[in-house]
Amino acid sequence: MAVLSDEAFETYKKRLIPVLYDWFMHYHLSYPTQTCRWGSQVEDLGYKAKYRAYLSEQVVDESRPNTLILAHIDVLKSHVASCEAVSNWQDKSTAQQVQIIKTIYHPGEVNKVRELPQHPELVVTHTDSPKLYVWNMDSQPDRRPKSAGVAAASAKARSARERSGSDGGGDSKSGSNKDSVPDLVLVGHEDDAQFPLACAPRGGGGPRVGSGGNDKLVLVWELGDSVTALTGAAAVGEGQPGRGSSRQQQQPTELKPRFRLEGHTATVGDLVFQPGGGELLISVADDGRILTWDLRTAGAGAGGGSSGSSSGSSSSGSWVAELRDAHGPGVNVMCVDWCPLDENLLVTGAQDGSLHVWDRRRMSSRSDRLFAFDTHRHYTASQQQQQQQSSDIIHVEWHPACKDVFASCSEDHTVAIWDLSRMEPDGKPAAATAAAGAGAGLGMGAAGGGSAGGEAVGSGGADKDAADKGDKGGPARKRARSSSSSKEAGGKDKGDKDKAAAEPPPQLIFRHIGHRTGRVTDFQWHPSEAWTLISVSENTPADDEVAPDGTLQVWRPLDLIYRPYDEAVAELDQHREFILSGSTAPNTSDSPAAKDADKALKAEVKEEVTAT
Repeated sequence: MAVLSDEAFETYKKRLIPVLYDWFMHYHLSYPTQTCRWGSQVEDLGYKAKYRAYLSEQVVDESRPNTLILAHIDVLKSHVASCEAVSNWQDKSTAQQVQIIKTIYHPGEVNKVRELPQHPELVVTHTDSPKLYVWNMDSQPDRRPKSAGVAAASAKARSARERSGSDGGGDSKSGSNKDSVPDLVLVGHEDDAQFPLACAPRGGGGPRVGSGGNDKLVLVWELGDSVTALTGAAAVGEGQPGRGSSRQQQQPTELKPRFRLEGHTATVGDLVFQPGGGELLISVADDGRILTWDLRTAGAGAGGGSSGSSSGSSSSGSWVAELRDAHGPGVNVMCVDWCPLDENLLVTGAQDGSLHVWDRRRMSSRSDRLFAFDTHRHYTASQQQQQQQSSDIIHVEWHPACKDVFASCSEDHTVAIWDLSRMEPDGKPAAATAAAGAGAGLGMGAAGGGSAGGEAVGSGGADKDAADKGDKGGPARKRARSSSSSKEAGGKDKGDKDKAAAEPPPQLIFRHIGHRTGRVTDFQWHPSEAWTLISVSENTPADDEVAPDGTLQVWRPLDLIYRPYDEAVAELDQHREFILSGSTAPNTSDSPAAKDADKALKAEVKEEVTAT
């Protein structure tokens, strides 16, 4: 279901995107996608830079194998794109800034991709199996048709569908459609490991890969001894089609985990290594717990984890810190991230749509959280009752250069940007706002938590323990990243419903609603292009007979939104004549009337900035 109607979204594109975004790029994908990731820089062209990016395609019609895609994306510098450039696109548009370079036929769906920071040409993928795959994107052959390009690939897929339509289907694994052979296979999970995936950061020693699965385990592999073989293969030129047929005959090497960490009692939801190090990591799970692991104590029996034996040469590890019911009893914790600029700050997202920010030094109970937000929650009102829609937090990530800023995405089709340094109207530091409880409708507003050109986007503030109520259960986790059913907003009186219309918290400074037809499955801040994000969605058409597809967007909020208030007002004040009247001539009159008019203009500019 779309967040906005077609008409409302067209208005949003033409009138709001040019004033809310410094840049906005839209690229339609033929199939749903589960993940996206920035790669290294390819070229700097002055007014723009070209970067690698990794995407996936979930080939729902089975006309060919699922794919891992290497693309090149041109990222425009700040204050370069015109108003027309950021708003002149349609749902099926394919921006010219995206160039598909290489396609790998992946064994199973690509649920997550992460690069090894020490060797950025190496990426690790999660799929619907206990195995993880490592790929050298430089040496892997391009599996696209020789007539290369998205249009050619789509035409071939349509032809395959037409041929298989009369005979009940075709063999997608025959001939040239066989899966690509990975450079390394990571084994050790006892059940599917679909989403939790992390790589130790640069500076944390040798390359390490961490993974969590439905088997309740956290496994860590050390790739140091395998790197020479992984990076030594002859490179296949980017964009060169289908070479390396002999490679397809090879059997990939398998690697067992170095550490086997037992402690969770339900499916692991996410994990993250400590920034700048590879010894500490934190994991969250459907058991509602946040566990901290120290690999230096692996096998030493520390903490309360299991010290049972593990297969192969791996060591059994134990957690060293634990927080139970982090988001409330029975609430699954879906994702976690560790601030790269402050080793004590964590952010977690949960199945009930709540976000919590923590100081790692004080996490003995849920009440120790620094901030709690429920803006991603939303409700639909019916004549009989008010029900909460799916609002699982799918991913959270700290800004790479601003320690108070992080972003989150949810089942509600949006990406929200938060600034913890924002103050309340009385000038005091903003407190832990609206933990959990009543939500609010999503309108056209996108920035500053206000109502820029439309209704407010915020969440309602409610009793901070309201999220503790509800039952656990429901369908198993898969694409919806939900292993618990949505809770009913039962037991709420009229006062609770009134709170649903409350203003959003001041820390919510921006809300991206470009993925209006599908849930945002992944996003990432650009490591070096300031305030630039890549996000992807899995789109579900309103017509059941239309196949689902995907959307890739690269976007950057206007800097006036996140810059300090006084600085933004001063910038606008320099251009007030043009903004309000379209004239560039300065007002030089010293008459009292002119001064009054000038004062009124300043007040209007200030009011406009406050609203945005």
